Formats: sequence, structure tokens, C-alpha cells
Amino acid sequence: MKNKSYVGTGNRWKTKDAKCELSCPEDHPLVIAFSGGRTSGMMLRYYLDKETKPPIVLFANTGKERDETLDFVHEIETQWGCSVVWLQLLVCDVTKDRLQHIPSLQIRQNLSKRKQMLWFTQVTYETACRHSDNNSPFEQVVRFRNTMPNPVARYCSAELKVNTMQKYLWTEGIYTFRNAIGFRADEPDRAYELIFSKTRRRKVHLEFPLMNLGVTQEDVLNFWRNQSFDLQLESYEGNCHLCFLKKRKALIRLIAENPEMVSWWSNIEIEKKQQTNTPQGGQFNRNYSVADLIQEASTYVPNDEDVQNAMQCACSTSMSLDTET
Repeated sequence: MKNKSYVGTGNRWKTKDAKCELSCPEDHPLVIAFSGGRTSGMMLRYYLDKETKPPIVLFANTGKERDETLDFVHEIETQWGCSVVWLQLLVCDVTKDRLQHIPSLQIRQNLSKRKQMLWFTQVTYETACRHSDNNSPFEQVVRFRNTMPNPVARYCSAELKVNTMQKYLWTEGIYTFRNAIGFRADEPDRAYELIFSKTRRRKVHLEFPLMNLGVTQEDVLNFWRNQSFDLQLESYEGNCHLCFLKKRKALIRLIAENPEMVSWWSNIEIEKKQQTNTPQGGQFNRNYSVADLIQEASTYVPNDEDVQNAMQCACSTSMSLDTET
């Protein structure tokens, strides 16, 4: 597949100041944090065709991914002959062997005073945690932290995705690398947020190939229409079952369509509410609980307008931000 196949129909990256931030030494390893979505998959295909040296492809499974997402990642492995490193967060004992890989002296010292820490474990498609399994990575991190993740404090993305992949790279001796980000030309604000972040790791060099090519959401859908396989999810469903970034009506529809997926989300809220001083502190969204959504879903009447422009899970998998604590 020639590179010209990836030319998009949208406006290309034009901001000069931002472009200055994108200079990446070609001899550094290329790391692709694969989200398991269509856009990220198209970007991966672009690099598989472009790069002479295979990129390092990482997929961090939260344990609350849709089964269809895990199947899609596995199909990319088998159909494209692409090696994907499957990772999961793990709450484990603090050991010198783990601490030695962390570059920050202050963080090493802080962690050495604790009994447990967040680390990672490597799995495969066959052994990866499914949403019905007990003690999932998501469940581990929620119990490890004092608060629930929410739209303001999205530590689930930082811990389950970004930091999990970063720690794997540290154990491989990789601290400076090129980080390919699958943002499209029709979502430039997400790129600006990363580039100009005050907490950005300067040893991680960002690349936004789809933005440079002018690729839009419609271009991504057209790309997958021409492939022999595709992600078997509608756009409103997203990779994460009940991601709190989705609009309320989209969540209600998902619960009505998939009642089997909701029990964990409801139970963990009940558990956290019993541990916090305020009921809202034990919710994924302070404006409503999962129990509220279940009640509304019981009388839901399907309406396509409910999911039009529904916010999809937009967890950034960039390892350029310093989110480690």
C-alpha cells in the first residue's frame, strides 16, 4: 500500500509554532500506543508501510474494553503480521527491582515508603482480562486510589493506559523515543493540548501523522471500508463499556442495549460511596450515578438522535505527559 493512499480530505497541520515541536530524531525508536480504535489502527497501518524498522506497538487493556476491541487488536496482529505488546496495570508490592527502572529519584523515594505500587504485567489476547472477570485492572486501580475517576480527574486513562505503557518501556531501557499519536485533522485541539502542556516530557518526541496528512473521520471510515476486517462497533459504543466521557443519553442507550455490562459499574460506585464522605465522591460523574442511568434505561425508547455527536472515549495514550506520582 503506497503512502499516497493515506492522503486525507481535511486541512493539514499549519501552525508553525506547533510544527517546531514535532522534530523527531529518526534514529529514536518509534512507539505506537495503540488504542484499539479505527483511527489508531489506520495510523498503525501507515507506519507499518512507511517505516523500515518495525515500530513498538503497545496495547494497554483496562479490563473494561469491549470484547470487540480485543478481537480487533488480535485481528490486526494476525491479518497484518504485526507484533503487539499486550499490557495490563497491576497493583503489586514495592520492590527494588521495580523501583530501579523509574527515572525520577523523588518518585523512587516516595514509593520506597509504601507497601504497594502500580506496575504492569504482560498478557496476550488469550490471557487478557475480559469485562466479566474479577479483579480487573480497572477495579484494582479504583480500589488503590482514594477517589473515583471522573471527567475532571481522569486518572483511569493516566494509570491504566499511559503509565502502564511507560513503565514497560522503562524496563526495556527505553526513555527517549518517538511517540506516534492518532489524532486526526478534524480534532486539532487535542494535539495543541499535548504539545503545549507544561507537564510534557521533553524526551518523548510527538508525531501526528494523520493530522499532517489531513485525515478526517470520514477518511478513516473509508479506509476501513477497503480492508478485509473492521472493528465491529458503532462509533457511539466506544472501546470502554461505560466511559464517563460519553454523553448521558448515549450511556442510557448502551445500558438498555447491553444490560449485562452494567453490574460492575454500579457495584463499584456503591462500594466507593460507602468509603467517601459525600455520595458524589463515589460516582464516575458527580451529576448522576450509574443507578440513575439504570433507572432511565428501563424506560428507554431507541432514538438515533441520542447518539449523534455522542462523545466517544477519548483517552489520550500519549506518553509525553508526566502523569507519574
